[in-house]
Amino acid sequence: MSYFDDLIDASLIQRELSVRGKTVPTWWKPLTAGQRVELLRGQVVRSDGESASVVEVDLAQSAERSQRMVVMTLCTQDGQAVYRALKDLQSDPSWLIDALVDLARKVHDEGNG
Repeated sequence: MSYFDDLIDASLIQRELSVRGKTVPTWWKPLTAGQRVELLRGQVVRSDGESASVVEVDLAQSAERSQRMVVMTLCTQDGQAVYRALKDLQSDPSWLIDALVDLARKVHDEGNG
């Protein structure tokens, strides 16, 4: 229970996933602050104090971070996780996972305003 319970909408977020000419409903749990921190682990920003900051991006780690966000928050209509682990998600075709990652980003960006 949180002091801000009146502000927090814990209901699932429903969005349509359209891919390869088909549309299916998907449900998402709101991303928690702790999950967001977990997703940021390993990202490095360097600055020499004089020029612009430099962000180092490991593309494989970046893709895995995005996929972990899907594992953490994609669920069935009754709130059960669709994927139990990252390896389960990674066994599905990349075109499907790419579409889920794009939708997850949109869903969770909407909730941060």
